[in-house]
Amino acid sequence: MTRYLYRHHGFIFSSNEPLGQLSEGPTGSTVDVAVEALTPGTLTARDLEWVMTDPPITMWRAYTEHGSCLRL
Repeated sequence: MTRYLYRHHGFIFSSNEPLGQLSEGPTGSTVDVAVEALTPGTLTARDLEWVMTDPPITMWRAYTEHGSCLRL
């Protein structure tokens, strides 16, 4: 799978989709944030316990041993 690397506000993140409006990140950088763009209606990580973080904004957080996941 192709991964795209970006730098934004001091963070290095990777994405499975191109995000042309952002600056490309340096090759070989350590990734701070991984972004997975999904088809609308698709739910990833069904086995995680998702908790709404800031009603009425539809944002959910799940905690894992590797950090937390956000679903927007």
